[in-house]
Amino acid sequence: MIPRDKKLEALHNFSLMVIRHPLLSYLMGFLIGQVDRVHFVADLRGAEVAVKLTMRRKALWPNEPFQATVSGVTMPNPVAFVQAVSNKQSEICVMLDFDNAEDTPWYQEVLLPD
Repeated sequence: MIPRDKKLEALHNFSLMVIRHPLLSYLMGFLIGQVDRVHFVADLRGAEVAVKLTMRRKALWPNEPFQATVSGVTMPNPVAFVQAVSNKQSEICVMLDFDNAEDTPWYQEVLLPD
């Protein structure tokens, strides 16, 4: 089990990366409030509630900063995602994609093994 304070640290650090994106900042606030339901994973396959957040500066090809599904339904934006999961009790699987994620200790500490 990943300690709550480590997950909060990871969410806080990623929040600093998305501070110029109001909807992603809103989502990060929601995830911080739901920290006990949040699990950081490297692979979202099979997750009932899945969120992939991308914030890369060195990308050769642009990426969507937000991708999410709830029970197989694609969510168009963070607000719709929060509305869809706020009354659920399901675990929220989160995948963060950012520059040097594989070498970032605060993220690697919270990543669940496959």
